[in-house]
Amino acid sequence: MAPGNSALPVTHAELGKYLLLATLGRGGMAEVYLALARGPVGFKKLVVIKKLRSDLADQAPMVAMLLDEARLAARLHHPNVVQTLEVGENAAGHFIAMEYLDGQPLDKLIRATLHRADRPGPAFWGRLVADALAGLHYAHELRDFDGTPLHIIHRDVSPHNLFVTYEGEVKLVDFGIAKAALSSSEVTEAGLVKGKVAYMAPEQALGQPMDRRADIFAMGVVLWELLAGQRLWHADTPAATLQKLMQEPIPSLSALVPGLDPRLEAICTRALEKDPARRFPTAGQFREELEAALEGLSPRAPRRDEIARTLQALFSEERAKVEERIQQMMRSAHDEDLDLDVTVEAEPLAPALPSLVTPASRKQPTNPFSRAQAHTVPSIPKSEPTTPARAPGASRKRGVLLTVAALTLVLLASAAGVVGLRDSGGRPPAAVAVAAPAPAAEPTARPDPMVSGELVLRICGSNTIGAELMPALVESFLKQKGASQISRVAGLQADQLYISAQVAGQPRPQLIRIDAQGSATAFTGLAAHTCDLGMASRPVKDDEAEKLKAAGLGDVRLPGGEHVLALDGIAVIVHPANPVRELTVGQLHGIFTGRLKDWSEVGGTAGPIGLYARDDKSGTFDTFQNLVLHKDKLPGGAKRYEDSNKLSDDVAGDPSGIGFIGVAYVRNAKALAVASGEASATFPSAFTVNTESYALARRLYLYTPVGTRVPLMSNLVGFALSPAGQEVVRAQGFVDLSVEAQVVEACTRCSPKYRQLVKGARRLNLDFRFRTDGDTLDSRGQRDLERLVLFLRGHSGKRLLLLGFSDAGEDPAASHKLSLEWARRVGTELSARGVHAAEVRGFGAEMPVAPNTEPAGRERNRRVEVWLEG
Repeated sequence: MAPGNSALPVTHAELGKYLLLATLGRGGMAEVYLALARGPVGFKKLVVIKKLRSDLADQAPMVAMLLDEARLAARLHHPNVVQTLEVGENAAGHFIAMEYLDGQPLDKLIRATLHRADRPGPAFWGRLVADALAGLHYAHELRDFDGTPLHIIHRDVSPHNLFVTYEGEVKLVDFGIAKAALSSSEVTEAGLVKGKVAYMAPEQALGQPMDRRADIFAMGVVLWELLAGQRLWHADTPAATLQKLMQEPIPSLSALVPGLDPRLEAICTRALEKDPARRFPTAGQFREELEAALEGLSPRAPRRDEIARTLQALFSEERAKVEERIQQMMRSAHDEDLDLDVTVEAEPLAPALPSLVTPASRKQPTNPFSRAQAHTVPSIPKSEPTTPARAPGASRKRGVLLTVAALTLVLLASAAGVVGLRDSGGRPPAAVAVAAPAPAAEPTARPDPMVSGELVLRICGSNTIGAELMPALVESFLKQKGASQISRVAGLQADQLYISAQVAGQPRPQLIRIDAQGSATAFTGLAAHTCDLGMASRPVKDDEAEKLKAAGLGDVRLPGGEHVLALDGIAVIVHPANPVRELTVGQLHGIFTGRLKDWSEVGGTAGPIGLYARDDKSGTFDTFQNLVLHKDKLPGGAKRYEDSNKLSDDVAGDPSGIGFIGVAYVRNAKALAVASGEASATFPSAFTVNTESYALARRLYLYTPVGTRVPLMSNLVGFALSPAGQEVVRAQGFVDLSVEAQVVEACTRCSPKYRQLVKGARRLNLDFRFRTDGDTLDSRGQRDLERLVLFLRGHSGKRLLLLGFSDAGEDPAASHKLSLEWARRVGTELSARGVHAAEVRGFGAEMPVAPNTEPAGRERNRRVEVWLEG
């Protein structure tokens, strides 16, 4: 029976792969949900979703605020900072998916222990603050991909925004009003005070300029209150609190806590200096001095497992009730039962991250030491909310507070933002929507007359990327955004394709055009402003980069403009019956320049060699020219192709043929192992290409103007680099950037020291490399740091090994020193993210993967391998 006009009953609303289980709260800017992340093979994981309120979706300042928070949250990867799992946008609008924390906020822990005879002592509270300082220092030190400091200031450090899990971890949460250099919005007005006055530094409370030392003051207040067991400022109103802050001295801790170690009081005193210049300059130094003081205390500071046991004992009943309620909700979701009771003992089910909602909407005192509430909190809490705190603005109604109307599709970017992206040429045909005139710097639109719709994004460049990979990425991206009627329409020009999609709220289809005519056209198109996003299967050349800079697009060689999308290898292919197994780069040069004309000259069966090659515009040919041909040219008799699949199939059908192609296009041909310089012959594989140890491996790039924030372009690039985008990369036959550990064969040409060090360990499929200046990680390495940290979170207890290598120099000792320095730099970057290597070694110029006779080869030899042991 066909369905009629009546819709099926809505059970649980979905947000992409997330099933929303219950409303946790609604703040001034966002709605917060408990959700279930679903994956393959029955994988399920609880998460917290923070979504921009549907009634604010069309308010640009609100969208900008959430996106600023999302941009910052997505960069934070540290054990003592709440983890952001995904920043996305789809039919429900913009959202942030964050880890579900099973534990209690510090303010609730304070209230639960405040009147207990066995209240934890200074060492316990000092341990919590020291761990929180580690996360705060990491955030303060965070840099952009090009090494520029982001100057992050949390601005709302308080017991409400410090969370202690039942595993004994301390997490800094709620960067919703944090200030960072990567924020694009100007929502925060000069002089506007945000945060909790009771924890503000004087300069922050007065709306004056501030830096990271404002957060240090706030953490000093937290430490003072934890040690004293009472609030620092006793006042009934924020104005009275501010007056005390500005006029009264900090009360003496030793007078309130007899026997307190004087070092702890000295640390508090320095953190609470009203003059920022007299405070600790960094949270790291604050932590170092606190750690040193804790070492001398008796009883000693607790270990993580001891903190965990304390939390579990204090909140055992609450934890059990929350777990039971979550299981009920999950069963209800499975049974399609809408009548979810989201209350426990007449209290709303609160989010595991209470700080995800606007603090001002909380129905509780700002300070956990409030005397007005102290008598209502029993020493062993039995009627507290069953998760850390009451959800701000939470309703007591039964049922999941979700509506279909709240999941209305939001366009990828505002109409004004996408109208400015126009094609080159003359008057647009009548069939194409032109919503507004293009900016003076942009040409007017001229889409294909056969294509009806509004052109919102222009992508140009590499055929290797543009033939199938980019169309697949665009289609998956649009599907994630909730678009419908997605289709491909061929353009009039060769290698031109339109992706058409219907987006809710738009009268005409939205068009994304892909021109795949070779990597060189990415840079000419960007420079001419006829292209918005460039695709290249080789890095930008210096002269091209200078032209782009002159065109006002910034230095695209910086990580902010250069994005490694995937990896590919140029496979040398022959007929499947060809007996040749491997060739050197020198032999390939001889073959493809016509110097070697017979297979017998390279160990094969006698007979002429037939040459097959890509066209001059392709990035594949350009890379082959740089890696193999150098300044020489192909013979005139070589067969040239624009279509990679056609080339591969023709070689597979020619017993005398040899060609070069992207690894994804080997198809029915046979790929040869390739040797270069001192490096041994290596077959192209996902592992050898990812580590770039294969002689003809290459990176596939996306290039964007530096400093230009076009929402649609930025969102597409972000999707392409996300796990979902990388799944598309893998499905298209390219090598994705996800991190894996692999057992590798024992190295026969390595030093005994190296073999012993990696014995029993697995090698990760990434090597860190540095920019040509040797001082900073390249654009891939900057992002691989974050990927590696996320990977290692699932491999706790393993020993991390960082092994550095350099190119061959005249002085072996200097080469060894450089290799060790590069390994240490990677170690330092990881330490700043809470990951510490067990071994950091340098091996000089051992084990080259490329010739040291040319600059590109020397760059590839300067690398840091990553191994995992245990």
